Amino acid sequence: VRTEKIAKEINEYYVQRIDEYNHAHANEANFIAMEIHCFWCIERNLDHNDTFWTVFTPARAGKGSAIEFLRKRLHLQHQDMIVMGDSGNDISMLDIDGYNSVVVANASQELLRFYETKTTEN
Repeated sequence: VRTEKIAKEINEYYVQRIDEYNHAHANEANFIAMEIHCFWCIERNLDHNDTFWTVFTPARAGKGSAIEFLRKRLHLQHQDMIVMGDSGNDISMLDIDGYNSVVVANASQELLRFYETKTTEN
């Protein structure tokens, strides 16, 4: 699958550029290293299975940060939260300790691989 290979290459390219940038500026006063969350995934909503895409977000941004903000704002406990997801952009939300997390049956391979690794480590 050619588009999968390209999506992986794009992902690796940007991760490497950010690592290089962080390394080059690490000794500067007040330098804050860039941290990102990135993944590639197949587009499941098409009739064909050869379209992949890649996503980059700041490590502290995303659904996990948003749902934690909401939980605190509503004065809820971790165990009161139920979150569901189907793709890699849901990992930061599904990975919060104490939340009741559900990965749906038609989840992306990227999300399934993440949770397969996570559950075998525990």
